[in-house]
Amino acid sequence: MKRTSVNIACWNINCLKSKLFDKSNDSVFLKEISSFDIVCLSEIKCKMEHINFEGYRTHVVQRKTVDKGPVYGGIAILVKRNIKPGIIFLPSTSSEYQWIKLDKDFFDLTKNIYVCFVYYSPRNSTYSNSSDADIIASVGSDLSRYSSDGNILLCGDFNARTGCKVPDFIVNDNDVHVPVSNHYLEDADINCRVSQDHVTDARGRELLDLCIESQLRILNGRSFGDSQGMFTSYKYNGNSVVDYMLVSENLL
Repeated sequence: MKRTSVNIACWNINCLKSKLFDKSNDSVFLKEISSFDIVCLSEIKCKMEHINFEGYRTHVVQRKTVDKGPVYGGIAILVKRNIKPGIIFLPSTSSEYQWIKLDKDFFDLTKNIYVCFVYYSPRNSTYSNSSDADIIASVGSDLSRYSSDGNILLCGDFNARTGCKVPDFIVNDNDVHVPVSNHYLEDADINCRVSQDHVTDARGRELLDLCIESQLRILNGRSFGDSQGMFTSYKYNGNSVVDYMLVSENLL
């Protein structure tokens, strides 16, 4: 029997295992992820051999580290075994994001769906300062290629603040329709994207520009279940976690 729906989650967990705590053995943590078919865990800060979740196949993207040195960043993508045949991991040239393809035939869709899981280090972090990679530009380049073959979903931790006053589409352009829980709305109908965070920073403007150029729309503060645009960033010990989901205008 073909699958016709997939539940996807993204979570910056800021270290999967430490000397004090192991989230992979925590009952509350495991219960939270168990209802999802595909789970992206970012900032896992551990090596692949230390990751094992019952019922899931795991794909890990890691930064290069020195032998026996600390592990920073890293993305683990968990895919339930019963849908693994319908998931294709696409070649990646970066440790900061990973594209996967949901096969239209396996999931009984009209088009393939290309999902990109992103972890983009904060602008002034040590890693960002030592790297000249522009992750948003790189993702945008891939996006232009994959969008010709299917629909697009970007999700993860962009460490970007997009506020709610700056639109993620061209104002007064009513030709594009956006699906919200199977109901298509014109851009004019979704002019008020709600967010509890009223700040737009430089990274956020880059993300908004990507939306405009690629006809993506931010789901935060616009979709059912998040009509209030609740915070996805919680600061602790000077760190923050920001998760976004962006969807192409014709994603089914």
